[in-house]
Amino acid sequence: MKRMFAIVTCVLLFIPMPSLLCKKGLYKGAQAPNFTLQDEQGHSVSLSSFRGKRVALIFYPSIETPRCKREVCNVANDFRQLEEHNIIVLGISYNPPETNKKFSKKRHINFPLLYDKNKKVTKAYGVYGWIYPSRKTFLINEQGVIIKVIDDVKVDHHATQIINGFLS
Repeated sequence: MKRMFAIVTCVLLFIPMPSLLCKKGLYKGAQAPNFTLQDEQGHSVSLSSFRGKRVALIFYPSIETPRCKREVCNVANDFRQLEEHNIIVLGISYNPPETNKKFSKKRHINFPLLYDKNKKVTKAYGVYGWIYPSRKTFLINEQGVIIKVIDDVKVDHHATQIINGFLS
């Protein structure tokens, strides 16, 4: 019994629980926290540089998983429609630039895939996860205010969800 207690204590002390470590998620009406992250080309991308434009921040676990591939590819495939609605898309995950660059080139991704190396952005937006961030999208208006949070991401129809979110 003492051994079991020691094991459980070690697990609880040394494996942080995401729900205890992340700040509460942001909601409609909140000012979107600014950030600067590295894209797949090694360039710095700041949210503030898109002020005056509609922005969809797509947080996804990893492009190396099947659902994430489908989600990112769906947005890339329907990118022309997003552009027609003046929507900028930024993808954010814990994938390093080299992985993002390889994926982007292979799948013809036409929007930046950003690397949240220190997990500061996922923590700021309340989507932090110890191994992967949560799958969630924030729609940000021209003034930098979150107008919608998409919690129930439909990976095969995410571009449509984004467009409908800005139109509603």
